[in-house]
Amino acid sequence: MSAGCHSATPILTGDYAVEVNGQTVNVAKVMQGGSGYDMEWFDQGKWVPVTGPVKVLSKEDLGKLVTGPVDDLAGLQSKELTILFVPTGWTQVLLGHNGARNSEFKAATGCVWISPLGLMDLKKL
Repeated sequence: MSAGCHSATPILTGDYAVEVNGQTVNVAKVMQGGSGYDMEWFDQGKWVPVTGPVKVLSKEDLGKLVTGPVDDLAGLQSKELTILFVPTGWTQVLLGHNGARNSEFKAATGCVWISPLGLMDLKKL
């Protein structure tokens, strides 16, 4: 995988962070586990294993999270974290009240965190 997070077959393992006010803030670690993937999330200054299993999102699951085609998307989800692997430049229309177009998110890195604050670009460290 190159500088971005997405390729035809994304490499999902690695450390992920967001940029906030010029600072790199750790978010997640994805490791290959015995039966799939394990994740840790960065909470209050330390790495914490996620609760429960890490689910590889199916195309059906992805379709429930985003609007538009999901053929080029992959994703991982735990109780605490949802990470999408998308083509760089992928655009998500965010809908507001009564389905009206509210805003648009454009992925700069190819990795997207569905956070409590909305969609955020992740960078793979």
